[in-house]
Amino acid sequence: INAEYGGCSFMSRSLCRIFRCRSLLQRGLCPPSFSLYSPTIFSQPSRKSFSPLSTSSLLWTHNNLHQRHFSDDSSAQPQDSITQLLQRATQMAQTGRAVEGIQLLETEVFQKSNYNVRIIDLLSQIYLGKNEFEKCKQVCLFNRSSADITSRLGEACERLGDISSAVKYYQEALNIEPSHANTCLRWGYIALSGSQQRPEEADDYLGLAEKLFTLPQNATAPMKEELLFGVVQVHFKKKKYQRVISLIKDYQDSLPEPPETSPTVPEVQPEAQPEASVAQDPRSSTPTQTPAASETLFAPLLHLLAESYRHVENYESAISSYEEFVHAYPTYVRNRNGDPVAADQVMADAWLKRGICLFSSQRFEEAESQFDELIRVGKYSLAEAYCYKSLCAEKKGDWDGVIKNATKSIELNPNLLETFRARANAYDMVALHELAQHDRRRYQYLERNFLYYGKPKT
Repeated sequence: INAEYGGCSFMSRSLCRIFRCRSLLQRGLCPPSFSLYSPTIFSQPSRKSFSPLSTSSLLWTHNNLHQRHFSDDSSAQPQDSITQLLQRATQMAQTGRAVEGIQLLETEVFQKSNYNVRIIDLLSQIYLGKNEFEKCKQVCLFNRSSADITSRLGEACERLGDISSAVKYYQEALNIEPSHANTCLRWGYIALSGSQQRPEEADDYLGLAEKLFTLPQNATAPMKEELLFGVVQVHFKKKKYQRVISLIKDYQDSLPEPPETSPTVPEVQPEAQPEASVAQDPRSSTPTQTPAASETLFAPLLHLLAESYRHVENYESAISSYEEFVHAYPTYVRNRNGDPVAADQVMADAWLKRGICLFSSQRFEEAESQFDELIRVGKYSLAEAYCYKSLCAEKKGDWDGVIKNATKSIELNPNLLETFRARANAYDMVALHELAQHDRRRYQYLERNFLYYGKPKT
């Protein structure tokens, strides 16, 4: 082997083949004298220690297995035949015979033991797209010479709940390609999750996540937005809200401006009832036009931008960012086949916080109108909406309105702190002192037992 490949490439090529022989060893296709090196050789930063390999084992591996089982090498099978096979499978999928195309690839891998990297790559993508994670894991283990395949193997393990194996394979993928974008993204989110599950080690996890999210330098536009979203999540968890704002605004400024459209004369059409649009949310009290930024900027980035503005009490910017987000989010969910119920909850929360920002900026009439719209069409955040309606009525001196809205809020959620305070003051103003004392005792009880942490800002 040394004479054929040269001294420098001997270790890399022969060890890579032996590494892929583990499944053959398990099936009894290798002789008993075959000695494998430690499987952690590619997952550890140091590659100094591995089990010894006898010369006879190496020669047996090269002479008997290379031509039969490692078809990714150009000498084992012509690349033209691989290209024809992949084209045939693709044509089957395009003509409505996707199942036959998958069976063709499976026959090549599982029956003919053809572990060509292009075949494994395509088949593992199909399995992962169909959420068949066990099959994806099985086929990826046949050939891990590609960073894409190894990263896909880690993702399959992650989806199956085996986080330790996922991290091992992600590290292996980065050893193959140090700035592999998808690997950095997936591993970074594992680190973010670890910062929540282990608060005592949150700084270490967040540091690892930030390093991973900033590692890829030449990522494509969609992946670049995903990585940026990971970075700003790290800063948001660290409560560095100004840093979040500056990162998102810098990226937003770097985006190309949408092309200007020349005005056209509209055709005269008979009057008809306008159709409902998914992107048009009925909770908006004014005619809406999708802002240019929401057409290009990643919707979750807009949400974090609005949240950061709210935390630094820049309410005007927060209001506009929330509005951009609620216009961009339905399209984002639809493109990713997201859960519409969860999307409705996120939208309701965004509209609620927009109303809170209006309230905090002393725009009580607009805030009350926003809460009315949320109550009229929504199923979520209703108790909070009634709570803030009572606070708006309190600011205007409408004591009957305070009592009415606070009572409705208490019926929906009896643990909102500010509703009892506002209703107690209203009862005092209308000379119902006994009811006011009862609400004050309830307010003190909730405050003492910390049943509600998110007290509205007054």
